[in-house]
Amino acid sequence: MTQSPTPPERENRRGLFSGSVPMTLLRLGALALIDAFAIWLIANLFNDGFHPLAITLAIITLAINIIFLNERLYPFQWLSPGLALLVLMVVFPVLITIYYAFTNYRTGNLLTKPQAITQILRRPENRVLAEGSQTYGYTAYRNEAGEFLLLLEGRETGELLVAPQNETEHPLTPELAGLAGVTFSDDGETVEAIEGYELVPADEIAAAFEGVETLEYGPPIGTVLVGPVDPEAEDGEGYAYDPAANLFVDFTGRRPAFYTAQVFRSGEGFALWLTEDGGNDTILLRPDGPAVVNGIPQSIYDYVIMSARERTASSSALVEAAFGNPEDPIQIDPFSANRAARFQSVLRYEPETDSLVNQFTGVIYRPVQGTFRLVPESVPPDLETPPPEELRPGYYVTVGLENFTRLFRDQSIWGPFFTVFLWTIFHAAAVVFITFALGMGMALLINDEIVPMRKFFRSILLIPYAIPAFISVVVWRGILDPNLGVINNVLGGLLGIAPNWYGDAMAARAAILLIQLWLGFPYMMLIITGALQSIPADIYEAATVDGANAFQRFRSITLPLVLVTVGPLLIASFAFNFNNFTVIQLFNRGGPAIPGSSVPTGYTDILITYTYRQAFGTAGGTDYAFASTISILIFLIVAAITIFNFRFTRGWEEISENV
Repeated sequence: MTQSPTPPERENRRGLFSGSVPMTLLRLGALALIDAFAIWLIANLFNDGFHPLAITLAIITLAINIIFLNERLYPFQWLSPGLALLVLMVVFPVLITIYYAFTNYRTGNLLTKPQAITQILRRPENRVLAEGSQTYGYTAYRNEAGEFLLLLEGRETGELLVAPQNETEHPLTPELAGLAGVTFSDDGETVEAIEGYELVPADEIAAAFEGVETLEYGPPIGTVLVGPVDPEAEDGEGYAYDPAANLFVDFTGRRPAFYTAQVFRSGEGFALWLTEDGGNDTILLRPDGPAVVNGIPQSIYDYVIMSARERTASSSALVEAAFGNPEDPIQIDPFSANRAARFQSVLRYEPETDSLVNQFTGVIYRPVQGTFRLVPESVPPDLETPPPEELRPGYYVTVGLENFTRLFRDQSIWGPFFTVFLWTIFHAAAVVFITFALGMGMALLINDEIVPMRKFFRSILLIPYAIPAFISVVVWRGILDPNLGVINNVLGGLLGIAPNWYGDAMAARAAILLIQLWLGFPYMMLIITGALQSIPADIYEAATVDGANAFQRFRSITLPLVLVTVGPLLIASFAFNFNNFTVIQLFNRGGPAIPGSSVPTGYTDILITYTYRQAFGTAGGTDYAFASTISILIFLIVAAITIFNFRFTRGWEEISENV
C-alpha cells in the first residue's frame, strides 16, 4: 500500500509564513515579542552576573526561533514549549549543580561580582556623610508588598519630602499630609474650618450621630464604634466614640486614652479633630484622607506608618534600603537613632585594576578567589587604625578541582565521609535484604492454602505500607525514646537494659534498620505474592516427583523465578534507600555526631543527608559547592551500582531459562 503525498496546500498551511498576510504578521509579531522579552531578560542576567542562566535562555530562544522559522521543523512547534521547560527545569539544574561543584559557591560567596561590589559600597561601615549633604529626620512607612517609604524632614531647611524606595523623592503636598483645606487657629490647638465640611455645634452632636453605628477612617485607625462609652472601662477594644459625651477613646494602648472631639460634617461623613485630655496628642480623622497624628500622616499612598516594634524588626532592611533618586540615594544612618542623609562610599571600584580603593587612605583591595583582600603594600605607614583584611560579601568564582581535592585530601573530611559512604552502601543493601527476606517469608506463608483467613492477614500486614512514612517515623521516634519509649521500658523491665537509640552509634543504626524493615516489608510481600502466584504449579509437582524437598524446591525454583520477576524492583528499592532522606532526617537527623569531623557528620548519616547538611543544615552557613561535589559522587555511585545490579539480574534470567 503506497502513501499518498501530502497536498501542497496542506503543507503550505504548516509554515510560519503560510496563510493570509495578517495571520503571518500576527505570528511574526508574537515571535518578535518573545524575542524582545528574552533579549531584555538575557541582557539583565548577564549584567547581574547570572551567566549560566543567561546562556541557557539564549539557547532556548535561538532554538524556538529556528523551529518556528523553518517549515521542515513544523512538528517541533508543538513540542517546543515542553522541550523549553524540560531544558529549564531539568537539564539546567543538573548542569548548574555540576558547575557549582567547581566553584566556591558557599556562605560569604553567594553573590555575583556586580552584586558583591554594590553591597560592599553600600555597607554602613563603608560610607560617610557626603560633603555639604543635609541630614533628615525620618518617619518610616511600609506597604503590603514589604516596600519602604520615608517621610523626611530637613533639619536645616525644615523641608518635608516623600522618598519611596528607588524612586525620586518629591515634596510632601497638603493632600498627602492629610491637611488640605484645614484651617487651624493661631495657637494650633483647634481647627477653625475644614473645606467641604461644616462644624457641628456641641449641643447638636448627639442628634447628628443618630442611627450611625460605625465610622471608617484610614489606617491604622480603621473602624470606630459609635455608642455609649464607660469612661472607667479598661477592657475595650480598638477605638470608640460616644457622641452624647463627645468622648473619643483609644483602647489600643496599655491604658485607654481619652480625647475631646471637634466634629465636622459633610456629605461624605464626619471629620473629627481630637485633643487628648491631659495630654498634648492631637488626631485629625477624615473619611477622604489619611489619619493625621500630631501632624504626621499615618499613611501615604498605600504605605502605612510603621510602629516602633516593626521598625526594630526591619532595622537591617531599612538600613540597607536606598530611598529617593537611585543615582544619588538617601539612606538611613545605622549609627543614629533618627537620621537619614545622602552618604558617600569610602570605597571606589576601579574597573581598570579590578580593585576597591579607599578614597581617603589609598588602601587597596584586590579579589582573591571571590573575596576582596587587603594589599599590604598599599597601607600607609602612618595609618592609625589598621584596615580590615578582607571585604564582605564575596562572590562565587570557579576554583577548579578544589572541592574534590578538599574531600579526598582533608582527613577531617575524608574520614567521616568514608564512614558515611560505607554506611550508605550497607544501609541500602541491608534494607533491601531484610525487607525482601521478611516479605518473602510472609508471602510464602500467606500464599499457602492451609493458612486460614489469608485475605484478612494480608490486609493487616499491608497497614504499615498504607501509613505515610513521615507519620510512622515520628511514631517510632517516640517508641524508641531512651527515657520514655515503650521499647526501653519493656527491655528495662525484662532484661535490665535500656539502649540509647539516639546517642549510641550501633543502637541508632539498628533502630534505623528496624524502622526501615517496618516500612518496607509490606511492599516486598505484595510484589513477591504476585510473583509466587505466577509460577506454574506443575513445576513444583515435577520437582516433588524427582524427590526434591521443600528447601530444594525453594532454592532451585521459587527463589530464582521470584528474583527474575522482582529483580528490577529490588534495584529500584536499593536506589531509593540509597537516597532515603525522610527516615534518617525525621528519626535522628543523622546523629549521633562523629567526633573530630570538620564538617557536620553523624554515624547514621547517608550521603543524601550528609549533602543536605553541607548545603543547608550547618550552623556556620551553607556550602552549596561542596554539596554539589558530593551530589556528583552520589550520581556516579548509584549509576555504577545500578549497572552492576542489572548485570547481576541478567544472570538470574539465564538461570530461569534452565529451570
